[in-house]
Amino acid sequence: MPAPKKNYVLPFEVTLAGQTLTQKEPKGLTYLCIEDHLEMIGIAQLQFAVGDVNWGALKAGDDVTVKVGDNARQMFKGHITGFRHTYGSAAPESFTVLAMDPMVRMAASRNTKVWGDGIAADQCDSDIVSEVIGRSGCIAGKVDATSPKFKYVMQRNESDFNFAKRLAARNGYMLRSNEGKIDFIKPEFGGPISFDAVREIISLDYTVDASMVPGNVTVVGWDYVAKEEVKGTAASKDLLKTGTGKDAAKQNGGFWTETSYVSDVLCMSQGVAKEMAAGDLNRQARRAVRGRAVVSGNADVFAGQKVKFTELGPNTNPEGLILSARHVIQTERGFTTEFQFIGNTWPV
Repeated sequence: MPAPKKNYVLPFEVTLAGQTLTQKEPKGLTYLCIEDHLEMIGIAQLQFAVGDVNWGALKAGDDVTVKVGDNARQMFKGHITGFRHTYGSAAPESFTVLAMDPMVRMAASRNTKVWGDGIAADQCDSDIVSEVIGRSGCIAGKVDATSPKFKYVMQRNESDFNFAKRLAARNGYMLRSNEGKIDFIKPEFGGPISFDAVREIISLDYTVDASMVPGNVTVVGWDYVAKEEVKGTAASKDLLKTGTGKDAAKQNGGFWTETSYVSDVLCMSQGVAKEMAAGDLNRQARRAVRGRAVVSGNADVFAGQKVKFTELGPNTNPEGLILSARHVIQTERGFTTEFQFIGNTWPV
């Protein structure tokens, strides 16, 4: 079996409060870890030995950017949030800069607000999220339009971050930071990144279990104007497939045969109920495949991207959506990338 390629450190460029660090001139940088996650705040940790960094010039709120290799995409763009200093006789002194992506600004809030008056104003969740992103001091990136419209939407004593995540969940969307901008997106977009499992994977561990995936979901709501019940149902045909295999809602082994119901939600039309049902079915179906892979450092891996594996044999090549990614660069040891993925289709 061919061995995975060696773990070289790709050229990197870090901008830390206006100071530039590179592979050739790391200025004491010994360890760099970047983690991004769908619907969670991305983080970066930069650990230094004594080095030549001007520590006195660093302060909370300063900008941090990281680029690795020839990739034009910024692997991380965020702000310094804190520091960690380690000193003792058993280990060399080190200083670690802690940073988070811009969604930390959305999390640092607690608000109560009502959008609409319940009678005349119809608004989409995507419009509300765009406003919330701007209000928190962040920049909106890709915001996929949502079709259901509501007479009113309420933010209930919650942070802008949790509020936006809640609106994402009811539409089957995901919230993420991408190169310093906030995306509110459908979970599948673009072509998948592919890995030859024999030649490119250091380790791969995945599970397929569709027993807890319902065949269909029905949302039951109440139209308080017409004073009547509204219903919407989503089934296998409404899945946004994360791969090319058989979908988990249709091939669930017959374990979940009854309808999964969602109630006590605000929806005043059949169309809105159907959209919400489709979002919930997609959310539940994506738990059918869960896996973890470790590869030689790859700056092209990021949360929200599709992934597929090849060369494992018939019906054993998983496909899915990258839920989280963790990049670790140790200046004298190498560069590795670890990521977790989820999916709603059986391996091919």
